[in-house]
Amino acid sequence: MEPRRTSSVYSDTFELDDLLLRLTKQADEQHDMVSDILQQENNALYRKLRAARQLWRFIVGLVHGIVELIDQLEELLTMARLRIQQGRANYLANCTAF
Repeated sequence: MEPRRTSSVYSDTFELDDLLLRLTKQADEQHDMVSDILQQENNALYRKLRAARQLWRFIVGLVHGIVELIDQLEELLTMARLRIQQGRANYLANCTAF
């Protein structure tokens, strides 16, 4: 490699222009790379968000179904208690009839 001249580098506009061009190109490449990486991360997060929303909707649907089932079971329990009381009353009425 040939040693640099002792003259001022700043007076050579061609070297400065070349340096500026290389730095600009490098910065553009880094920007594009970072932009691609961020886009990939964004897509991955969006997929996770969609999956979480689907799971949430499924869980909410299950909870609604369970609440309806509880209401039905409460009705059945009330009807069963009523029939047990009626059966007990009929049994006691029949026992005292003898």
